[in-house]
Amino acid sequence: MAVLLLAYAAAAQDCTLVDVTGQTIACTLIGRHETTDLSKCARKCYDKKECVFCDIKAGEVQPCVLYKPGGNERLIQSGYEIQRQASPKCRKMMLPE
Repeated sequence: MAVLLLAYAAAAQDCTLVDVTGQTIACTLIGRHETTDLSKCARKCYDKKECVFCDIKAGEVQPCVLYKPGGNERLIQSGYEIQRQASPKCRKMMLPE
């Protein structure tokens, strides 16, 4: 029974957001969207293959910002890293607390 429960939990956890606030990461801006909802912003990032980081910038016209790693356009010091699993769809997203 425990093995089945563990297998189900692993299968349902298709992607995870990891808070990278405080870390300095070289990245390149690849898109912006109007949503202020973190889960919707993360979905936009997840749907772009090159996107690895997203953040909500309060007070901006398009507060959801998407980044790909590398480059020197921006140094992200707050935001979230998208960790994809083997599953092609992100049916369930684990958000940081």
